[in-house]
Amino acid sequence: MSGAPSDPIDPAPKHLLTTSAHDYSITAIAFFPGGERFATCSYDSTPEGQLHCRYEDGKRIMSGDSDARLCVWEVETHDLLEQWTYSESEIHSIALSPNDELVASGSDDGTILIREANNGGAVGHAIETDTEVELSVYLLCFSPNRERIASASGSLTAVGHEDSTVQVFDIATGDLLGPLQGHTDHISSMLWSVDGRHIFSGSWDRTIRKWNSETGGAVGEPWRGHTRFVYSLAISPDGTRIASSSNDKTVRFWNTDSREPAEKPLRLEHGAILAAVAFSPTGEFVVTGGQNGTFYVWRIPWWDETQKQQPESEASFLDLPAVTRHPVNGFDLDFFNVTHSRRQSPESP
Repeated sequence: MSGAPSDPIDPAPKHLLTTSAHDYSITAIAFFPGGERFATCSYDSTPEGQLHCRYEDGKRIMSGDSDARLCVWEVETHDLLEQWTYSESEIHSIALSPNDELVASGSDDGTILIREANNGGAVGHAIETDTEVELSVYLLCFSPNRERIASASGSLTAVGHEDSTVQVFDIATGDLLGPLQGHTDHISSMLWSVDGRHIFSGSWDRTIRKWNSETGGAVGEPWRGHTRFVYSLAISPDGTRIASSSNDKTVRFWNTDSREPAEKPLRLEHGAILAAVAFSPTGEFVVTGGQNGTFYVWRIPWWDETQKQQPESEASFLDLPAVTRHPVNGFDLDFFNVTHSRRQSPESP
């Protein structure tokens, strides 16, 4: 019959758990080793905002702030273990190497400082980003082999953000291995592939791009699907899929090899802009953080129950309570019991 409706489209998967965790936008989500807990970070307490990353041992968290301080905190007791101050410049990004031996911090003068994490934060050397104008280094990410670091720099001006390039540096020498050029607007998130051969970046130009980390060349065309800014990227534990969150209120999944959409998007019909996303280490769940301070837990659409390794006798993290919220150095961290550089997102599209 002409004009008859097509087969009904299955609705997007619904989130399994929603919890109001913060008074302001959730900017980062990190799972702890073993997958028993994850932490959410927010700019609840200071307008300047703060940054954090966790150590691989799951026992410590590092924070950086606009007072040029790096602080190391004990997760269980919330005690301040170490505090490092070396620069008069504001810190806009921090990253820990995969083995927790090196700390990188990016400042508002375009400098990346490489510090020794196990030697009181002693500065090893500085890497100058050498942009045409002085731009803040607001994203940093170590390669899996700890030999290179990717960075993105920018500055908010009257006409927008003056940044659309990822730079990759040799950590030992500070040599620029190649700018990754192709985005047409602010780069909001980036990460390395599991094998270190590629870099993925998300941008306010509404696209995701895949790059050859050795040559700096783009791999294929931009990944298109989001209708508004791309805010955050996460890679699945097996490295086969990328999750991207956007202020179009969706999380989209992509095949890392083919750049094709892996599944239908996860969608919040009446919820907040999704500013952060993270996979659980089992690969069963993704957690998204909204600009309304709420996080949402979803089961990935392709999950097969036969993949589940958790004994049936163990409680699901969906049934476990949050650990008490604790302000760390001016920003709030919530720790949630579970059984797994990003900067503040704007409110406007």
